[in-house]
Amino acid sequence: MNYYVARNGQTFGPYSEETIRKDLADGSLLPMELGRTEAMSNWVPLKELLDTGTEASSPHSGAARTIGQSRSLFSPEGTLSKRKYLDAIRVDSVYPTYRGFIGVIAAIGYVVAGIVALVSVVGGLASMNKSGLSGMFLVILGLIYSAIMVLVSRFFKEAAQIIADIGDSLIDANSRDRSIR
Repeated sequence: MNYYVARNGQTFGPYSEETIRKDLADGSLLPMELGRTEAMSNWVPLKELLDTGTEASSPHSGAARTIGQSRSLFSPEGTLSKRKYLDAIRVDSVYPTYRGFIGVIAAIGYVVAGIVALVSVVGGLASMNKSGLSGMFLVILGLIYSAIMVLVSRFFKEAAQIIADIGDSLIDANSRDRSIR
């Protein structure tokens, strides 16, 4: 039997009963979210549709819900799951080329940091024959510089991801705003 789920005023599906039960178990769907089968004309809470016997952990578990009140990106406590939201907008990004470019630039930064570390260790060990102290200083200085390069690469990767996330989030919010249409 095929099942459909109502979220944000839209119908999604068809899904198998196994998929619906799995999503209910892992929290991707809430028992009070609305669903129906192909044979049904009315939407009912998923817990009634599947007769799961589970109680919703939301403070609104007894309240009737209408299409568009589904909280698919929310935890059972009613708070927005930030990780799920970020994952959702990153998968459906408007900026896939930019996001790919961010990863390439960060990878280049990591490779350069590794090369600097390798050169400093080899150079420092080679110069230890002449002066042990200066060779040790060269090794330590090169490793510190490499660590800083890795941290800077990571920081700029995260900063660029945040910029893309803000853009995607604004586009996502505006695409759901019915007053713009």
